[in-house]
Amino acid sequence: MTEDDARVHFTAMLGPKGAQALPVYQALRPNDPPTYWVTALATDTMMRMDSIRLASRKAAQAAAPAYMYRLDWETPILGGVMRAPHGLGVPLVFDTVETKRGVLGPGPEPQKLAAVMSQAWINFARTGDPSQEGLAWPRYETTSRQTMMFDVASHVAPDPDAAARVFWGA
Repeated sequence: MTEDDARVHFTAMLGPKGAQALPVYQALRPNDPPTYWVTALATDTMMRMDSIRLASRKAAQAAAPAYMYRLDWETPILGGVMRAPHGLGVPLVFDTVETKRGVLGPGPEPQKLAAVMSQAWINFARTGDPSQEGLAWPRYETTSRQTMMFDVASHVAPDPDAAARVFWGA
């Protein structure tokens, strides 16, 4: 896909607002080919922005804590072209790596990540806090928007891709 092709997709998806969105996604992913600008836009419009809105509303209730995460680990299948598609986290959270190698690919990385992700979900179910030894996961608050970034080296980041969140008003 060329930049002009991406522009056409942005306009088809957002109408006149597409011209405003394209530079946001280009700036967030300057080293990516235009195809990934379009897939990032689609992910944000269909899933990510609503997740941020829900977490923000939950945090505003000041009752039970909310936790936000993003899966940044990219599957190596198909030469890595899929990156981190929707649903990739399911076999990692449920630690069913060996039965899902077709989507997760070979090697030790998926199992290492599954150990971390599944432990976070277990801890959350048991205690209401997904933190684990060596990996603190702070609650989501709209002042800092701390988000767990699951990857080979998982870490917490404040307000990832903030420019897209601000663009969408999430």
